[in-house]
Amino acid sequence: MNSSPAYQAKSLLLAYVLWFFLGLFGGHRFYLGKWFTGFIYAISFGCYGIGWGLDVLLLPFLVKRVNARRRAAAEALAWQEERPRARRRRRVEEYEDAVVLEEERPRARRQARIVEEEEIYDAVVLEPETESADWAEKRSPLWPLEFILRLGFFLVAPCFFTVAALMLELWQLLALMAATLAVIGFIGGADVLLRRYPALEKVPFISGIMKPLVETTNFYRRNRPFPFLYYLFYPVTAPISLFFSASARREFTAFAKLAGGLALVVIAPIGLSYFSMYPPHLGIQEALVNILFHAFIILILIVLFFIPTVTTALTLNATNSKIQLRILVLVGLISALPIGIVYFVTLKAPISFAASQLLDMRLQKPSFQEELTAETAMFFDYWRPQLKNNPAKEVTVNDKLTEKYQRLIGGIVVGSEARAFKVIEWGMSGQSWLGVADWDFASKPQPRLLLVRGPEKLYTRWADLPQDVRKRLDKYNPGPEILSWRERKLLSDIVSKK
Repeated sequence: MNSSPAYQAKSLLLAYVLWFFLGLFGGHRFYLGKWFTGFIYAISFGCYGIGWGLDVLLLPFLVKRVNARRRAAAEALAWQEERPRARRRRRVEEYEDAVVLEEERPRARRQARIVEEEEIYDAVVLEPETESADWAEKRSPLWPLEFILRLGFFLVAPCFFTVAALMLELWQLLALMAATLAVIGFIGGADVLLRRYPALEKVPFISGIMKPLVETTNFYRRNRPFPFLYYLFYPVTAPISLFFSASARREFTAFAKLAGGLALVVIAPIGLSYFSMYPPHLGIQEALVNILFHAFIILILIVLFFIPTVTTALTLNATNSKIQLRILVLVGLISALPIGIVYFVTLKAPISFAASQLLDMRLQKPSFQEELTAETAMFFDYWRPQLKNNPAKEVTVNDKLTEKYQRLIGGIVVGSEARAFKVIEWGMSGQSWLGVADWDFASKPQPRLLLVRGPEKLYTRWADLPQDVRKRLDKYNPGPEILSWRERKLLSDIVSKK
């Protein structure tokens, strides 16, 4: 075998050229064969410019590593090409041994399976104490202070994480956070879970999370983690340590794989639901904006909450500190549960922030304007004559008509967006006036008036309203539900603004 097998090395100069011109779209990453990170760069514009900027310093290391792997692959290929006869002979011998074992030793094979199942039962079901990491023999003298810091973080961070996930309807990320803590804290780790339930490796999205989590777990069993404050301020400490610590770079790679798997699980349903969420009024451009926005928010949540939480759990698991770990996990889960209940009961707005953003996009489209106006005109023409002769003088929300109107427009909006619309009514000169307004996601909503139906016609522009009606809407006495109009515009004014 030749000492220097032929292989095509990657050029550092060409990698820098691709980084400069196509780096924001992952061109240099694709050139080096890093398809996953290249895809992440392509959908996030180089991790929002941060990853692209760091790569100017990381490219020499990346090119060196890729060339080393290609050289090793070339050597392996050369060995395979030079010894085909020996390899074929070995495969024949292995096949013959397998045939003999299958035909002549069935009882021994069954006994071996029984012994293997008993070993798995002892290792997984009985859950013996896991072997501590080598670096865990000497405990830091500051571990009580570090535990207090972690306890405070687990008291506060899950609350903010839960509220943010609920506001953005990131149910998958919230479920993954709780499941990860439960797996590490009470089962012993992702590797133990996969040994107990090997079928999980065949589930596409779950396996995409489990494999990086197993790699990260094994990393902490071989390498001493940084202090907890390092992960608490990871956006500041990580960029600095990447230049000086090989361990920090390996840890960052493990985090990148884990974050990529999490982001894929959360963002994939958004992309797969394109045809049910966006057409006919919204297109690919709005879908990409929404996906990039969710990717940015998910990255922030992972860096600020997920990394400190998971690293704490993995560190304590590697040191076999199960009691401390389970205390922190229970504190985190228990503190997040009441906050989630309080959010749903008292603080939750009619629609989430994510749904509010999509609804604003629809309201700016002329096609949606026309369809909403037609549906509202038909609704008011039918229900306005059925109102009482003495309508309410104050501007109030008509709950009965609101419920019927939300059911009507449920066919032209998506999901919870219909809950943002409410029907208001008031009286002037013995005549009933009706309107439709949409409520935003804030806890103290500021509605936006969209359409007004008077005795004669439907108004779609603020300037077309009679002067006394405009004054009445400007000077009404705010009630508990209606605080103040977001702006002095109606539905058609939103379009004309553009």
